Amino acid sequence: MKNYFNVVVTLMLFALSVNAEDIKPVKITSGFENVQNPDWGGDVLITSIEPLGPISGVARSNGTIYVAIPDTTTVPGMCLLVYKSTNFGDNWTRISSAIQGSALVTKTKMVKTGADSIYCVFLANNTLYYWNVENNSFNVHPTDVVRDYDVGITSSAVMYVTVDIATSNTIRRYATMDGGASYSQSATITSSGANPRVSPSATGDTIIVNYYGPILTDTSTSVIRSAIYRETSPGTFSSSNFVNVTQAGQPKREFFSITIGGIVMFIYVEGVPGSRDIKGYLSSNGGVSYPQTFDFMITPNVDEYWATGKANTHAPGGFDIAYFSDSTGTPGITSDKIIHQSALITSPLSFTSGTRVTQNFPPEYSTAEYKPELIEFQNSTGDLGVIWVGVDGASKRVYWNRMTQLTNIKNNSNQLAEKFELYQNYPNPFNPVTTIKFSIVENAYVSLKVYDMLGKEVANPVDQQMNSGVYEYQFDASGLSSGVYYYRLQAGENSLTRKMTVLK
Repeated sequence: MKNYFNVVVTLMLFALSVNAEDIKPVKITSGFENVQNPDWGGDVLITSIEPLGPISGVARSNGTIYVAIPDTTTVPGMCLLVYKSTNFGDNWTRISSAIQGSALVTKTKMVKTGADSIYCVFLANNTLYYWNVENNSFNVHPTDVVRDYDVGITSSAVMYVTVDIATSNTIRRYATMDGGASYSQSATITSSGANPRVSPSATGDTIIVNYYGPILTDTSTSVIRSAIYRETSPGTFSSSNFVNVTQAGQPKREFFSITIGGIVMFIYVEGVPGSRDIKGYLSSNGGVSYPQTFDFMITPNVDEYWATGKANTHAPGGFDIAYFSDSTGTPGITSDKIIHQSALITSPLSFTSGTRVTQNFPPEYSTAEYKPELIEFQNSTGDLGVIWVGVDGASKRVYWNRMTQLTNIKNNSNQLAEKFELYQNYPNPFNPVTTIKFSIVENAYVSLKVYDMLGKEVANPVDQQMNSGVYEYQFDASGLSSGVYYYRLQAGENSLTRKMTVLK
């Protein structure tokens, strides 16, 4: 036994030596803007409620968005509220159902199953709950005293849940196909771990689980590990490749992975207040090993934290990351900002320059952990949105910003815009794609919206600053039913409306 122990220690020290000395980090150099990028549109107020904990959100396949907000003060007797938008974030309403009680909800995770069912999995008083938001049904996790958790949805619509058990420092995993009513599989991941994070592959049946372990006195200084779980049949998973991603040492209080097409990008925030930076490891073999380190964002006299990321499945696929850039000194709109950067899967370490997402500014760091939430729309253009907490005078409010990737809009540069005009779409009737042509005579903020016969907004495909010119937009009505619709163009104070017909 003694000889075996010596061999294991030698191998571990060798692995640490390779990580620490032989692999040189890549430095990602990219500045960012102090003014909001116009592609992100204006700040849309979701609610004036100040969250008492982390927010979360998710979008359905038709673009309907849900946001969960922990709160115990604004609405008497309610501790968790959900807001909903059916028009890509232009307008928000609070759904009628809510979680009653005075318990503080310390974490929420909104997820969508394959049938477009929306669940809010939340933690209150060390108990984990599954709430089907639309039909207002509940399930309660078994007797575990839960300290932390995470949830991911597989390609077969199975909910994969990891639970950090406070009484034993054990992390267990559960698979459920009915929203927590029963479990098709459960097992222990580790008997000395904490803070599991789940990253389902955006293009397959693989799940990456990251966690601290074995945990040290200061958990944030522990090694962060990675494990691969593959779904061999719906609700059944096999494990492999438990490896150390980081070393013990510097505090790492935030971490997550983004997984798409066999590429795993592991992101973490390292350091203490005043010197927090965002760094990462890259695996090109699906999480088997992480040989490439990189510095994602390191800026002198600036803290970068509250990082979040999602895989963008719009071809060719890639990575979106948003984070809080917190300058030293007095907080203000020019110093504190939420930044977005992206990279393609074909060049995962070639990130775009940072663009400022918001007009207002986020609050200073707090234990409420106001981490922004990225929303990836599964539409033809790969649109992206961010839910975030911002400062408005003495109040904190929840906002929404959307960036439209106008890859299906064409600028006819050989045509001069002679007047403000909205042309009849062609073909008409159509199924499912039609061309909407319009011209604007001066630079303006342009909005193109689609309404049904009752005047309800059903789509907002163009919403951004545009230059003078003649444009053609390819509108995809795959998510709409047959019928007559109105499309309205507004540029500055000018507006025009026309009628079109979807025939399926």
